[in-house]
Amino acid sequence: MILDAHCKLGDGREIDIEVQKANDDNHQKRVRYNGSVLTANIMDPGEKFENVPDVCVVFISRFDMFKDGIPLYHVDRVVRETGKVVDNGFEEIYVNAAVKDSSDVSELMEKRVRISCVK
Repeated sequence: MILDAHCKLGDGREIDIEVQKANDDNHQKRVRYNGSVLTANIMDPGEKFENVPDVCVVFISRFDMFKDGIPLYHVDRVVRETGKVVDNGFEEIYVNAAVKDSSDVSELMEKRVRISCVK
């Protein structure tokens, strides 16, 4: 299954949803690339950078990308020297169906994966 969706939220944020079954690529770079392509496609050349809209890429997979045993990861930009989280308007969220931990996210992913496999 290949699925990409582009959504615009009421607050102006642009969302790119990626769904991947196979773990055979550099998916973090895929997320970075898709976020930059989305940004480039919604901006007009010469537009001031202050007008760049916030962009979020949601990466949904059957595998645990970071192998830390949780179904949902939010990746932030952090200043190494201070540990301070900084915001440039780009957000990465990774969701996986591999981890079964009875959380709401895990149960939702289990239901969705089971439904998609049955059809």
